[in-house]
Amino acid sequence: MTNTLASNSRVLLSSLNRNQTTLDRHLARLGSGTRLLTPADDPAGTRTAAKADSQRARLAAATINIQNGTSRLQTTDSYLTSLGDTLTRMSELATYARNEVLSPDDVDLYRREFVQLQEQLRTVIGGTQAQIGGTADIQTPLGSYNGAPLFGADGGTLLAIGVHADETLQLPTINLRTGDTHTLIEQDAAGTFTLDLTAPDAIATLQDALSQITTGLIAVGATQSRLSHASDTINSTDAALESQTSRIRDVDIAASTTALVRQQVLTQSHTSMLSQTREMSTKLLSLLTAD
Repeated sequence: MTNTLASNSRVLLSSLNRNQTTLDRHLARLGSGTRLLTPADDPAGTRTAAKADSQRARLAAATINIQNGTSRLQTTDSYLTSLGDTLTRMSELATYARNEVLSPDDVDLYRREFVQLQEQLRTVIGGTQAQIGGTADIQTPLGSYNGAPLFGADGGTLLAIGVHADETLQLPTINLRTGDTHTLIEQDAAGTFTLDLTAPDAIATLQDALSQITTGLIAVGATQSRLSHASDTINSTDAALESQTSRIRDVDIAASTTALVRQQVLTQSHTSMLSQTREMSTKLLSLLTAD
C-alpha cells in the first residue's frame, strides 16, 4: 500500500512539473505577445520569419531611395519650370526687339534684360569653360541636388527600388550644356554671350531650347510615375510580409488564454491530488508505526 502511494506521488509530481512548465510557457507567450520564445518552438517558422525580416529591411531601404529620388525629381521639375518661364520671357524680348520703330536705346534696354536672363540660365545650368565658355568654370550651379549638378552629362542617377538586384530605376539625364540651351549660355573668352538678342536665329534658338526643356519635363514626369508605382508595390509587399510574420510570431491570445486556463486547472488538480496522497501516506505511516 505504501509503495503504491509513493509511486502515485512520483507520477503526480512528474505530471505537475510538466504542467507547470507548460503553464510557464503560456504565461511567457501571453506576456511577450510572441509565439516563438525560442527558435526550437518552430524552426521552420523562425527561418521564414527571419527571411521576411530581411526582405522588409531591404524594402525599407528601397522606400528611402524612392523618397530621395522623388525629391530630386521634384527639384529638377521646379528648376525646369523656372527655366521654361525664363525662356518664354526671353522669346518675348527677342520679339519686341524686332521692331524697326524702336530706337537703339530702346533695343538696348531689352538687350540688358536679355543678358541678365542669359546669366540666370548659365548660373542654373553651370559647366566648365570647355563646355560653356566664359572666363571661369561653374562647378556648383544653382541647379543642383545634394551638391550634384542636375543638368550635365552625368545628371542621371541609378536607384534600387525593390528587393531584388535587378529592380532598379535610372533617373533621366537632362543635359542642358548641349544643344540650343548651350547656344543661349555660351560665352566667348572675354565673357560675352555669343548669341545676341537681335540675332536672326535668336527666336528659333529660343523655341528649340524651350522644346529641350519640355522634353526634360516629360522625362521627369514619366519617371515620377514609375517611382510612384514602385512605392505602391513596396507598400503592398511590405504589408503582405508583415502579415506573414505576424501569423508566425504573434501569439493567438484566445487560444493561449484557453490553454492557460486549462493548464491552471490541471495544475491545481494535480497539486490537490498530490497533497491528498501525501496526507494519506502520512496517516498510513502513523498507523503502521503506532504501538
